[in-house]
Amino acid sequence: MRILVVTGTESENIVKTIVKECAKDYTDVLVCNRKIAAFITPTILKKALKEQGINLKLYELILIPGLITADFTKLEDEIKVPIRLGPKNAYDLIYILPEVDKTKFSNKIPACELLSSLKLENAAKDVLRLEDEADYSFKLKDLKLGRSSRMKVLSEIVNADKYDTDDLVQKIKFYILEGTDMIDLGISLDADVDDVERVIKIMSGFNHPFSIDTSIPEFLILGCDKADMLLSADKTVLDRMDKKLANTRSAVVVLPEISDDSDKKLGELKDNLNLAKSIGIKKIVADPVLDPLDLTKSNLSESLIRYKAIRTSYKEIPLFFGIGNVSELIDTDSTGVNAILAGIGEELGVSILFTPEYSRKCFGSIYELKKASEMMFLAKNRKMPPKDLGIDLILFKEKRKRDLLADIRDNIIIADDSKTWKIDPLGGFSIQLKAGKIYATHKKGTVIGKTAKSVLDTIISKNMVSLKEHVAYLGRELMKAEICLRMGRSYIQDEEFEYIYPFLKDF
Repeated sequence: MRILVVTGTESENIVKTIVKECAKDYTDVLVCNRKIAAFITPTILKKALKEQGINLKLYELILIPGLITADFTKLEDEIKVPIRLGPKNAYDLIYILPEVDKTKFSNKIPACELLSSLKLENAAKDVLRLEDEADYSFKLKDLKLGRSSRMKVLSEIVNADKYDTDDLVQKIKFYILEGTDMIDLGISLDADVDDVERVIKIMSGFNHPFSIDTSIPEFLILGCDKADMLLSADKTVLDRMDKKLANTRSAVVVLPEISDDSDKKLGELKDNLNLAKSIGIKKIVADPVLDPLDLTKSNLSESLIRYKAIRTSYKEIPLFFGIGNVSELIDTDSTGVNAILAGIGEELGVSILFTPEYSRKCFGSIYELKKASEMMFLAKNRKMPPKDLGIDLILFKEKRKRDLLADIRDNIIIADDSKTWKIDPLGGFSIQLKAGKIYATHKKGTVIGKTAKSVLDTIISKNMVSLKEHVAYLGRELMKAEICLRMGRSYIQDEEFEYIYPFLKDF
């Protein structure tokens, strides 16, 4: 397909460079007499086509800048060549142009958004199709577990019995919204029978796969046949509950005994798994125990070797992978930790990725692990690295750097903070975040919204601000509040927003 790429004078050089590098054999560039490409109109384009003697019979497609909002339908009908939106940023042409023969571009959606959306949509469809076709060891409700099925995310509500009913319901709803495949009800050591029965009843009302997590046999008995899975059974539990566990429809997670010796732990787990099989437990899950990083020992690496050994010896038994044991005990953002451990889990043939999402640094771990499990599942089936799949976990960085396109003028003005500050006679604002919204409180009332723009537009329209310095201040603070809202971070008014990388302060 031969195409014509339209741009303005400011982006001329970068567009021509990209076309020369990656699409010179089938792409030409038309530069309109407008500095900012987004301001090109149908009239301007029509004039440029005529003045530059463009032979429209040569082209099957005209790509205009993705930021253009004008309607080119009439011009398209007149010249008989489709006019479609290219990317918003000229630099993204380097990824768009190679896709022209495989993509039906839009006159409403910029090409960069369209391709990203299509790639994500195709990835999501592939994950669903592959999971539908996958083999499995057994099901928990309709959820496949084991063999070639996708790793499932099990999220723990720590001390679930301590929540009142409304708070527990909200926590369950939030975990489901995050994308959890199963929910684990962690039971505290001082709970009583009524507590356990209450939380099981609440969870049962959601018809979502769930487990009950306790070391007390009496509580595990309450979960038999009601919970989809029981966490966890060591030799003591297996001996005391053998008949009950043999008859339950619930899956049983089997643990080794508590030991610091990895080889001993491996032997104990094998013994317990064999005992569970001899008892006649129908659905067994093995937990070799993922140990946290301990730089005085080889905890983590030895536990991975243990997983490999269990996978080799018990090919049909799903494996339980306690990622929270690592992510909660290291002071780093959870995203990369969760992604790499999910990848290791996929290599080891793990079936369950377990996280408590307990600390603030691990907030969002359920979402991260669900995405990671889909990434690894797709990568494995496509026989490629977990890269350029259409699914990613790049939340704070960018995948590729975009070059600055704007010209820098000779008349340089050095920025400087104002040394004076006037109090707005109409009054100030207190800004805070609450329940997923921005609250801007003024003596005239409180403006509530989800974006800085909507809140500030409302403040201006209601004549709640009179000084341009105050408007500028509110714009800065409200945008900072919105960024914190999107990142799931705390916001404190007037507190400096820290650099992610401190060295950038002096760069």
